[in-house]
Amino acid sequence: MYGGKKVLLFQSLTLGHISNLPLLVDDNDAVVIDERAHDSIQSAVMMLKLRQIKTEVIRHNRMDRLEDQVKILKTSIKKSGTCRWYVLHAWRFCSC
Repeated sequence: MYGGKKVLLFQSLTLGHISNLPLLVDDNDAVVIDERAHDSIQSAVMMLKLRQIKTEVIRHNRMDRLEDQVKILKTSIKKSGTCRWYVLHAWRFCSC
C-alpha cells in the first residue's frame, strides 16, 4: 500500500499512543520521555509504570541528559538481543 510497508491508522493521535506504546515496550525495557511530550504519550507511559517498567522524565530538549540517562539505563537494564529505539517526533512514530 505505502511502498510495501504495513501501516496502522488510528482515529486520533491519543488512541495511537495509548494502544501501541504498551505493546511495543517489553517488561525489561526502559522509557525516557521529554517533560513536554504530548499528554497522550505521558498517559501511555503512566500505564507502563503500572507494569513496573523503568521510566525517566528529562527536562525539555536536554540532549545531554538524554545521553547520560541512556548510558545509565544501558548498564542497569538487562536486555537480551539488540537495543531498540523508538523515536516519537511530531506526528510520526518510527523505529530507528
